[in-house]
Amino acid sequence: QSGRIVEINEEFYNSLGKTEGILKNFLDIQVSELADKNEKKINIIHSILKLMINSNKLRKFISLDEIEKNLNDINQTLIFDFINQLQDRRIITSRKNNKELIEYSLSHEVMVEKVYSWSDERELKTKKAKEILDRGFMEWKTSNTLLNSKQLKIIRDGIIFDKLSQDERKLFYASKAKIKKYT
Repeated sequence: QSGRIVEINEEFYNSLGKTEGILKNFLDIQVSELADKNEKKINIIHSILKLMINSNKLRKFISLDEIEKNLNDINQTLIFDFINQLQDRRIITSRKNNKELIEYSLSHEVMVEKVYSWSDERELKTKKAKEILDRGFMEWKTSNTLLNSKQLKIIRDGIIFDKLSQDERKLFYASKAKIKKYT
C-alpha cells in the first residue's frame, strides 16, 4: 500500500501463511475495504459469500436470483453492486449454467475455509438441512422418492417450517406419514 516494492523471500512467504494464508488475509482486507470498514456492509458481503459454499466446505455456484431469494431483506441493487465489485477484485468468478443463467462462486478453493468460518453453528445446521431438502425435493419430483427419517430430522431441526414452500411441505408431510405408517 505504501508504494514500496517488497521482496518476498521464502521465510517471509512462510510467515504470511504461504498461498493459503495470503489469500485468506487478502479476503479479509478486500471485504473490509469494499465495505468501507462498515460492519453492516461487511456482514452483507459475508452473507453473499457464504451462499457460495456448501455444508461440506466446497465451493458452489449460485445464481443472482438465488442470492436475492436467500437475502430477501437486503436491497437487490446493493447485492448486485457488491457482486460486481467482488468480481472486479477477483474474489468471485462467474459462469453460465446450462440454462444460460449466470452463476457466481468463490474464485479460489482456499477461500472456502475462511468463508466457512464466518458461519455459526445455527447457520451451518440450516445450510445442511436446506441442502438435504433441496436434493430430496428434486428426487421427489423426478422419481417420487420420499425423505427418510434421518433426513426429516435434519430438516426439522435445521429449517424454520414457515419458510418451506407449499410443495416442500407436501414432501415433508408425505414422508412423515410414510414413516409413521411403517413404524
